[in-house]
Amino acid sequence: MVAQRMDLMKQMGQHMKALGAMLAGKTAFDQETARRLAETMHQHCEHVMHMFPPGSDGHHTEATEAVWDRRPEFDVRMRSFDAAVEDLVAAAASGEKTQLQSEFKRVGQECSGCHDGFRQKK
Repeated sequence: MVAQRMDLMKQMGQHMKALGAMLAGKTAFDQETARRLAETMHQHCEHVMHMFPPGSDGHHTEATEAVWDRRPEFDVRMRSFDAAVEDLVAAAASGEKTQLQSEFKRVGQECSGCHDGFRQKK
């Protein structure tokens, strides 16, 4: 389970980088690709939220003990992240690049907020 959730998290990070490159003009913007990236992130998010069961903290993981020690707070952060990703999907589907940029920034803030309290420092 730990390897699976780490893989999904890594994929979400790659999707954020690809979407960020499009929004920054480093790669060509393609609405269909943006929509697909956002939708895949949402699917991954839905799975990852349930991949921190008790007992999955003693393995090679980047998650800190805070995930399990402060579980209600962690769950709130994950739901907030999921909501931000849902809004990202809607913005990507709309084709409104300004809205997509705003929602992309919000998702990034949600990622950082959770990582700051629940992921080991690199």
